[in-house]
Amino acid sequence: MKDKNNIKIFFYIFIFITFASQILAQENKDNESKSPSEARPPVKGLPFEIDEKKRISEADASKKKEGWFPTGIGGPFSDANNGAGFGGRVFLFNNGKRTDPFFEYTPYRHRFFLNLSNTTRNAQYHWLDWDAPYIFDTKWRARANMIYDRNPNNLFFGV
Repeated sequence: MKDKNNIKIFFYIFIFITFASQILAQENKDNESKSPSEARPPVKGLPFEIDEKKRISEADASKKKEGWFPTGIGGPFSDANNGAGFGGRVFLFNNGKRTDPFFEYTPYRHRFFLNLSNTTRNAQYHWLDWDAPYIFDTKWRARANMIYDRNPNNLFFGV
């Protein structure tokens, strides 16, 4: 019985230290202030004000690609009802140009992705998605998607 209590106490101390260190690390990060000479100049040409906290770091901005580029991932999967399958997702990003005032405030100007998957029991899931933050240089975001889901093996529990 005493060993179980010791394990519980150790577990609670571990959880407390973990969360306390995360909170302190976040506070230290928030409290770091740059001297005026280190501060980045504001971006010119924004059609409306955007909080500087939403701006990506200078290091990330220097690594960010311009224009269109693809990326993707794919692989096998398995499901007890639908059998073995293979699927993949292809992304197409447009980050815009570095001269775009939104370049440092948004992860991309447009993002498309196409998800295709099929299984040995003919369950299919296909998804086309588009996302455009700050569409037409406004505060609005546009999203659209189309999904095709065909699963002849769906289990139905109902009336």
